[in-house]
Amino acid sequence: MTVGLTTWDEAGTLAGNVLVAINSEPEAAPVDLLFEALARCTKQSQLHVIASRGWQEWANARGIHGDHLLLALDDDGRDVELNHFLESHAALSWLAPKDIAFFVGSEPHSVYNDEVKDVLEQRAAVLLGDGLFLAHTLPSRYIFAFDVAALIERIPREAKVARYEQAVRGVIDELHRQWKAGAPGDADAPDFTAAVPVITARLPQLGVAAGDEDRAILPAATAALTRGLTPFVGHFRDVLLDRDRQLDAMRALLASTQAEVDKRDALLVELEAARRRDVEVRDREIVRVMDVRNEDVKIRDNEIVRISEERSRAVADRDGIIAGLRAELDRLSSGWRRLVNGRPRV
Repeated sequence: MTVGLTTWDEAGTLAGNVLVAINSEPEAAPVDLLFEALARCTKQSQLHVIASRGWQEWANARGIHGDHLLLALDDDGRDVELNHFLESHAALSWLAPKDIAFFVGSEPHSVYNDEVKDVLEQRAAVLLGDGLFLAHTLPSRYIFAFDVAALIERIPREAKVARYEQAVRGVIDELHRQWKAGAPGDADAPDFTAAVPVITARLPQLGVAAGDEDRAILPAATAALTRGLTPFVGHFRDVLLDRDRQLDAMRALLASTQAEVDKRDALLVELEAARRRDVEVRDREIVRVMDVRNEDVKIRDNEIVRISEERSRAVADRDGIIAGLRAELDRLSSGWRRLVNGRPRV
């Protein structure tokens, strides 16, 4: 297939992998039509799909799963808008090794090619490389095939249409002014020689010359400019892919480092658990020793109390004996003390 207008019948067999971006939510009918058309010109193994989570069951039912299906989710598993997801690291790194030859969105384009799906086409221009963007018009049979240069040329379409409309309005106004300034007739002149300077001044890209009225007036080729930008877009794509490869390497290094950190943390947890066990053993031993010491102190204190009580009883007994002996001594010595005390002094 080459750049330009073709049909599904003329397309024949598509050689190369096909990326389908399902961007026609929530209707399944356009997607069904597209995959029926693709089934006639591709093999199942050529199809790769990027879609939101809601299309997973539908894709699996058609045998599209595993590495042939990428869901538009972020690293935390949350849904991401499809066009935004197409520029993500996840999408670029997934597409890089697949060598996509054709990129097609499930939402159909206008059969008159009078619209640009700007965001999707800009993403396609970055992702395509040497491939083609297929703007299908299903259920119509027509396909507009664009390479990167053609997509670049379409990007400023709105501004180009506005400039063209302004220039055409200027041509009409100037010709009308000239017509009113002259002697207006009831019909056009045999040729349009007088109009050529006005048209070429305001619309030089048309390449109009006298005598061209009998054939279509087509814009002169502008592909040279856009094709000059194609290597830049290709370089930009290579830079993105190289960045993603470096990012993958950094993520792998980070994952490896994180694994080592996890091992260290696990070892620290284990060591901390062992330290806590040792502390618990030490504390239990301290409690046991303190219990033994307290018991010994209690025994000692009880023994001291017992000895003190026995001493007190012994002292009391001694004091009783002494008192008894003193009483007996007083009794025995009372007679001679009277005798001594009663003798007159010389």
